Amino acid sequence: MSPDESIVIGKTAMVFGDFENDTTFNISDDSCLPGFDFHQFTHYSVIPATLIIGMLAFLEHRRSHVDICGGRPALIVPLHFLDGYEDRFGYAAGFGAITNLIISLFTNANVYPFSVPIWAAALLIQLSALEYSVICFPLFACIATRHKLVGAITLFLYSTLWFLATVVYRLQVECQYSVQGANKGYKVQLILSQAPIFFCYAYLMLRSIHSIYMCFHKQKYVLEENTDVIHPHQALYVRVLLDAKNYSSDTTKPDEIWYKRWYRKIHKPVCGFKYPVRIVATVFVVISISYQFIAYLLMLGFQALYYVAKMDDKSSLHMTVLNGTLTVLNPTIVNVFIGVYFLSLLLVTLMACTNMYLFLTTYRLDILNMFKGVHSFAVDKTKPTYFIMAENLRFPGYQVAYMLWGMIILMIVVMILGFGLSYVIFLLAVNNILVDALSYLAQVLSVPATMILLFYLQVLVSRFLLLQPKVKDTDTAPPLNVNNRKFYEDFNYYAFFGNLGIGVVSCFFRILQGSVLGVLLVGRLERTIFMAGWEHRDKGYQAYIGMLRMENAHNHPILRVFSGLMWEVAFKKRHLAAATQDNQGTSRKYRTFPSIESTAPSSRNLHSLADDSSSLCSFENVPVSRNNIHRRRWWVAYTLINNPDLCQKRKKWLFEIPTDGFEFGAGDESVRNRGSRNEAYV
Repeated sequence: MSPDESIVIGKTAMVFGDFENDTTFNISDDSCLPGFDFHQFTHYSVIPATLIIGMLAFLEHRRSHVDICGGRPALIVPLHFLDGYEDRFGYAAGFGAITNLIISLFTNANVYPFSVPIWAAALLIQLSALEYSVICFPLFACIATRHKLVGAITLFLYSTLWFLATVVYRLQVECQYSVQGANKGYKVQLILSQAPIFFCYAYLMLRSIHSIYMCFHKQKYVLEENTDVIHPHQALYVRVLLDAKNYSSDTTKPDEIWYKRWYRKIHKPVCGFKYPVRIVATVFVVISISYQFIAYLLMLGFQALYYVAKMDDKSSLHMTVLNGTLTVLNPTIVNVFIGVYFLSLLLVTLMACTNMYLFLTTYRLDILNMFKGVHSFAVDKTKPTYFIMAENLRFPGYQVAYMLWGMIILMIVVMILGFGLSYVIFLLAVNNILVDALSYLAQVLSVPATMILLFYLQVLVSRFLLLQPKVKDTDTAPPLNVNNRKFYEDFNYYAFFGNLGIGVVSCFFRILQGSVLGVLLVGRLERTIFMAGWEHRDKGYQAYIGMLRMENAHNHPILRVFSGLMWEVAFKKRHLAAATQDNQGTSRKYRTFPSIESTAPSSRNLHSLADDSSSLCSFENVPVSRNNIHRRRWWVAYTLINNPDLCQKRKKWLFEIPTDGFEFGAGDESVRNRGSRNEAYV
């Protein structure tokens, strides 16, 4: 092996090692910043992360057992997956900063000072996941905490610590590559591959500085606990639903920046809809991992080009076959392979971008349909709620894992097909048999082409000879009635035999289309790759449906607004006595949902309305009615009798509804006998 070949092979190994958090890479040169082990730093960073978690926990009060230790510490939440809509880009930057740790979970690249048997490998992965979750906890908890000043200072220090550690480690890697003789272009590519992580850390640090400044500027260091159940965009959704004609559907602005106008054309916004933290964070993690994956594959391709440039143009590999010489390899086909590699990488990149765009579009369409009561795409509607909860928990991890493995599988399949096709063409061309092979291929393809022609010929015969003409000229299609019955019977008899050959070709096309769609849709959880009736076997699709159901159950705009209004009434009743005896001698006012304005707001006001929660609410005194439990029970019974489908959605399933004196509507008899099928909901 030549020295150049050894350098290239070493660089190739380092490329894969760096993608796996550089676990195969050891710093052996003393000049490369000795004395810092990134893996040990990762393990020891659990200590400051635990201290930060404990500090934030002691700043909060518990709601139960407040007599123990003064109600401290309390359980803190790093981010709101259930109903979070605030600080979405901050959480996304936090996930982007830990992309390398997430990748190491896929590759199991973490180095522990102990070894485990192979049967315990899954437990070791879960141990790594637990360790990483503790390490990353402060990045999110410092954003979510009510103590904004403490959270901002802590986030700045912790993100700065990790930023410096990452920079030092990347300098070690670049130094080692320089010792191995890597070119400058390769080192630039290495820096660009890690650029999103550095940008995410920089965003977190700048955000912390801005939060510190705003705390001192507004003299407000701790926020009150948010008990509001209505988010601004949900209130806007209900207002548009109640009075849609007064809200302009044209969301474009004449003085808007050009890239925002293009964004609205590509992904048209929906009034009253906002992507939750869970979706934004998941998509950002997928984009970050995809960027690193594509960047490392791109570096590998450039290294292959560097290796081919060192090859002798006259070098080739021959093989003796049937007393003849057959050329099997030369620099030309190697260059073709590299071209196929880059084309495959381009295709994978385009597919990854397309899949992310389609996922966001499909999610918005599906959740809006669920808000409207359309659940036709959600299969297995009688699944127990604990299964739905488990599927909802699986979705974020499943989406990242499926998308990454979908890219890997697509890259492998496209490369194999491209290499195979190009190599076959090369062998045929270099050995002067390409023309004969293409002629034979054309003869073979004439068989399915003829079958496809006969397939569409049956469509023409059915349209012009077998169906009766249109009843009216304005009809879009003729009725499904046979016109020439005897000819229909004779032609149907012939088609019984003729379609056997067409069926064989159609079967192969079905297998081919299923294989192509299966490879392309591996990373898309919002579309199942199984046939109808087998969707329950697709665990990824079921995780997506479970997430939609959980989102619909907890973040339905009408449900949230209704609950908010009921909470306001209950809150006023609970504190009515305190409100009438206020220290200032005035009545205390509580926030209520406003009525719809009679005038239509402009497009500009509509968007400012979605971002300003104060404009959605008015402060006014609402008369308090007397609490009558019997009246409430009567209205509940009346509602259930007129809406039997609501029974199974209550916390307690009503096995038998008394019907004495009441009449069910038509089509509601099946409700009475549904107790055995829905016992799981009890």
